[in-house]
Amino acid sequence: MTPSTTRQRGIAAIELAILLPLIIILATSVIFIARVLMSYSIAHKAAQSAAVYLATVPMSDMMDTSRKTAAQTIAGAVADITLAEVKPGGREPIVVDVHCDGLTCAGPTPPKEISVTVRMWMMDDFFFSQTGGIIPDGGLPLTVVVTIPYLGA
Repeated sequence: MTPSTTRQRGIAAIELAILLPLIIILATSVIFIARVLMSYSIAHKAAQSAAVYLATVPMSDMMDTSRKTAAQTIAGAVADITLAEVKPGGREPIVVDVHCDGLTCAGPTPPKEISVTVRMWMMDDFFFSQTGGIIPDGGLPLTVVVTIPYLGA
């Protein structure tokens, strides 16, 4: 081997040692952002499915308080089933709130609009040692709110 070949190998090793940590941080950040976007998309789908279910409950059921409460519970279960595939990794549970006209779905009057809110905290369980300084200890808060008009006939 000539001295210039050995020197070039040494330079390549130094370049790798300098760039490798930056490449790892960039790759872990991209993977975490992809997980956040996927979780947000699933949470939006869950909130939208629950809101559409509750918005299409027949007017006769929405006039009866017990049936209205049961429909609200079913709408929350629809969201929970969709959210079962999300693993945000946070210590806090995923919270689903279902509201009619901004209040709980109680009372004998039909609502004008349905609102479903999904809240979760995204933790970076895989690469926390690299992204721990960027993401707060509690995780990254994600909130999805879907509001649609009541369509029941």
